[in-house]
Amino acid sequence: MITEQNILSFFRENYPLVKIIDYDTESKLFYDARSNMVFVVDNNDLPVVAEYLKSHDKICLHSQFLNLPDIDGVIERIDSLQNKGVLLPGPVDRLISTEPKDVQDRIDYYMENILMRKYVLETTQQCNFRCHYCHNTLEPFFRHHTKKQMTFPVAKAAVDFYKKLYLRFFRKLPDDKKALLLKHYQPFIGFYGGEPSLNWKLVEDTVNYYLALDWADDGISRDLLSFSVNTNLYILNDEMMSFIMKYRPMLFISLDGPKEDNDRNRVTADGKGTFDRVFANINRIKYADPDYFKEKVLLLCVEAEGNNTAAVHRLLDSFGCPVDYMSEQPYGCLVRDPEGEIRWYDEHEVEMIDKKLANYKRRLAENDKDAMDEFSSLYFLDGVVSDTPFMKKTLSVNLTCPLGVDNIMIDVDGGMHICHKTDGSLPLGNVCNGSYDMQKMFEAYKSYGETTNCKECRNCWAMNMCSYCAALRLVGGKWKNPRVSECDLQRRRAEYQLKLFVALYKLDPDFMPKLMGRKHNLEHYKSIVDYNEFVQYVEK
Repeated sequence: MITEQNILSFFRENYPLVKIIDYDTESKLFYDARSNMVFVVDNNDLPVVAEYLKSHDKICLHSQFLNLPDIDGVIERIDSLQNKGVLLPGPVDRLISTEPKDVQDRIDYYMENILMRKYVLETTQQCNFRCHYCHNTLEPFFRHHTKKQMTFPVAKAAVDFYKKLYLRFFRKLPDDKKALLLKHYQPFIGFYGGEPSLNWKLVEDTVNYYLALDWADDGISRDLLSFSVNTNLYILNDEMMSFIMKYRPMLFISLDGPKEDNDRNRVTADGKGTFDRVFANINRIKYADPDYFKEKVLLLCVEAEGNNTAAVHRLLDSFGCPVDYMSEQPYGCLVRDPEGEIRWYDEHEVEMIDKKLANYKRRLAENDKDAMDEFSSLYFLDGVVSDTPFMKKTLSVNLTCPLGVDNIMIDVDGGMHICHKTDGSLPLGNVCNGSYDMQKMFEAYKSYGETTNCKECRNCWAMNMCSYCAALRLVGGKWKNPRVSECDLQRRRAEYQLKLFVALYKLDPDFMPKLMGRKHNLEHYKSIVDYNEFVQYVEK
């Protein structure tokens, strides 16, 4: 007897790149990761689809399903999809090519066409905190707390290198696109640590050098040069305060909520709580310049295990500036309790979707122009097709941003790393030499591709939605794949997002165009900048 459960089991076992969820009571939504395509199948046609994929025997199907009038139409559609690379059994051969020429071509393309958006200087490895969840506190071998500090010659070389990268991209652009780049992606340097306040003179000297360079020769005003400082704000002396008020940097301040929650993890090197001083210093800046505080200060909150979420949000939201609530990134793994988070989705999925639908419906009724903002998690749907493709798609899934090209951190010695989130075990060159180490770049790209071409990734229907990037996978100079339970969680998250999308689409058939319009509008969303796409961009 053919049952729906048997059919779904057949697909799970033989078509691992296909995910099937309910579209409504009468049909199923198919998502095919190989082609990144979605399509709907009527429940009455589902047995025909499964049986035809098993045997491709049309005559047998006609005798088996006498009551289905359009069996030939179903078969024709399946044949059309399979001819275009959809509904194919088994895993993909690879997510991305690791052939030497393809690896080198990819690196060459990225270095020629991708803008360096995130450029961070590790001003010091010294820190006055020993946060219990901080990787620099826990890491014994690579990037951890030491007394090493960046010197001005290294910082100067880092700024010079950044300027070279930015101008290489900028100078290729036509004049109208130069103006567009300066509007949305101004030159920007970040100061990180350790704790930058412990090497504050370097920050001041580097900013003054950065601002004094001859950017004007390329038509870039000093007023457009931006920078940020990531700080725990335990120290805020008069010198720092004067500098902040004068230069108005983006200021990223870490605070995990009320005293009880913050001081559970964010403690000084000798184990004392930090809330009182940080809270007072935040308010000192807020009352000194309320407009600056509202526009340029961002509070960073790690939603650590055991914290009172409601109390944390209540306090931090009351400051009146943006707050970034970040999941705790446990040391040694990607997710602390993936099984627990999966259970949470199982228990709360329907409730969460209903809540988001009600909120979206209300905002539509109010003509809220920002109603799409809460659905940025669905931006991965960009590129999903719903019509039969014209040709088979060549799969190329990177599972990360362009390594060392879109985002980079310069360590205290000038070493170049793919991100400030890494353990510092894989330098790709040194700014003091003025260039990348191209052999190390090649090895990094090739080895990362080989790691993500594993059996598990090639069999995963959520491959196009995976958020476990290279920075999170780097451990001791080698790439590490997620645990089975972490991959199960990634698929559960992706399943929830697909169900949310279906519910929103049924509520508002124009949802996808609205969402993609939001994503492709630089006023609302900024992502990787590819020269060939940027020169085609039309201001909304």
